[in-house]
Amino acid sequence: CYGEYSSHRKRPRRKGRVVPERAVLPTEEGFVIFVADEANKVSRRKIEIGLRTLDGVEVIGQLDPGDRLVVDGASALRAGMEVDPVVPK
Repeated sequence: CYGEYSSHRKRPRRKGRVVPERAVLPTEEGFVIFVADEANKVSRRKIEIGLRTLDGVEVIGQLDPGDRLVVDGASALRAGMEVDPVVPK
């Protein structure tokens, strides 16, 4: 038959972890996130972002399993500040 064809879009493969967009802060040097250590002190981590999705922003390579990411209020933080973590339900 004439005019028959198939069209589909291949979904890009993700290379990193998707985090809430509000956890990713733009700066003059690029994008950063804040991660809390065992003592609840935060450190600033420069990141590379990948895809933006409805679920959030892909962070490529700078997050390890078990990292505790600061999601809300990150824009008011500075490295070394102590936070009171809240575990999402």
